[in-house]
Amino acid sequence: AGDESATAVKAAYQLWYGNKHLPPSPDLEPAWKAVKCVAAGDGKLSEAERAFLIGKMHALHTPEPVIEAVLAFDVRSESPGKLLARLSVPTDARASLGAWIVYEALSVALADGEIATGELDAVQRIAATMNVRSAVVDALAEIVRDEAKLRDRRVAALRGSTAAALLGE
Repeated sequence: AGDESATAVKAAYQLWYGNKHLPPSPDLEPAWKAVKCVAAGDGKLSEAERAFLIGKMHALHTPEPVIEAVLAFDVRSESPGKLLARLSVPTDARASLGAWIVYEALSVALADGEIATGELDAVQRIAATMNVRSAVVDALAEIVRDEAKLRDRRVAALRGSTAAALLGE
């Protein structure tokens, strides 16, 4: 069962990110907690954001104890900076893991329909801490918005909605 699980995790990362390189296991919990902090950067974690966070962690085969710890985590109890200080990733790989965190954080933050100013500020702080260039953050924000529009179109098509919805009008 362990080999099948590892294969499923690698397949999920290949699908989502184009590679099979997983964040080190000890880094998953603080990374996902930092994602949750960003999504709550506007003062609350909306139900849509919470549902997206849960769905994405499950889609990526995040271990159940990590999911439980992230969901139980009070975002006011620890800053993203302190969470990121606990990461074990080597300095030369920080930007790569940081971009992953930024992407996931923006995705979760947009689940309620907008990336609020507080959420974007939190993403920028994480990016600076993790050596992610501002241009990368901007590109990821644009991609996340595009993906949300494509998801809406896909959902409309699967539901057999009108041509206007399919065309994004």
